Amino acid sequence: MLGDAFPFTPRQHMTRSEEMVPASWSQEVSSAGEPQLTCAMAPGANRNFLVAVGVLFCVLGLGGLYWLLTGGGETSLEGYAALLVPAGVVLCGIYCFDAALFARTRYLLGADYFFTHKISLFRTRKSEILRQSLVAIRRKYTPPDSSASSTTPGDWVTVLVYDAADGNGISEWPLDGTHTREEAQWLATVLASWAGVPVERGVGAGSDEADADEVPSLPADGKG
Repeated sequence: MLGDAFPFTPRQHMTRSEEMVPASWSQEVSSAGEPQLTCAMAPGANRNFLVAVGVLFCVLGLGGLYWLLTGGGETSLEGYAALLVPAGVVLCGIYCFDAALFARTRYLLGADYFFTHKISLFRTRKSEILRQSLVAIRRKYTPPDSSASSTTPGDWVTVLVYDAADGNGISEWPLDGTHTREEAQWLATVLASWAGVPVERGVGAGSDEADADEVPSLPADGKG
């Protein structure tokens, strides 16, 4: 439970959204004793599909490379250039493996900074935001496009609102995730409790503020 892993959230003030960690997220405490949240693709049909596609692409690509390198293709300049095609197919397979099994984003809730560490086989990025610069945690809901099906839930994004040190005023930092209603409610509550700032919620450009424990849930369609 978050009351054990996150000392800034008193157990008696825990809400249901804090107790139920979304499937794509995990929580732990870093070696320095600071809370850490990790977002990665959750086990399930989507990840299994990406792994299967990755295997297919790699098998086809490696088979093509073997055929070309063992004399099945031309030995001319055009033949060697043709190696780029199966190599590209293998690369697509590796991208699938990366998205399904390796890519993840870690958020470290430090004493003075909010650290972001994006990990991938192809690129690793780090960034940070001063904790004192945070002014709110914003849960933004975007309704589905008019052409979408009636079952499309729309898009929820959790955003850090902070006072940029470069003089550009208030800025937004959208967080990675699955962009579901449950994720936005849980993540905004955890971050607001850590940062000691209000949660802003609303649809489109409209929003209102409340303490983390007082923010009501928006309906599934974002109306009301």
